[in-house]
Amino acid sequence: MIKRLLPAAALCLSLLLPAAFATDALAQTKPGGGFGKKVTVAQVLESERPGTPVQLQGRIADAIMDNYYQFKDDSGQIQIKVLKSVVWPGQVDQYTNVEISGFLIMDGDIPTVEVHNIRRM
Repeated sequence: MIKRLLPAAALCLSLLLPAAFATDALAQTKPGGGFGKKVTVAQVLESERPGTPVQLQGRIADAIMDNYYQFKDDSGQIQIKVLKSVVWPGQVDQYTNVEISGFLIMDGDIPTVEVHNIRRM
């Protein structure tokens, strides 16, 4: 009997663990799709570690390539990578104030914000 329960328990555990981690990741998000605390570009570049959830307010200043852009606020600029699954809030140009939410990553040796959400301000 115990020999039958052990594989069943292991199967249940293997199915529940990914859900527990997904729930933990979702707990970091805030209502409206925001992540983490609002910071400036300078703060991100000075002190944040890869994997840190961030929210930035500013403008998308320039397209670099494909889904890579230069993001700018009053404190500086940083490269962003907008995930292809992100829904853009209509037309956005270099004059449109937006709030982006995502995670800091290192793209090679370049600090980059992987954007999961964009909204107009």
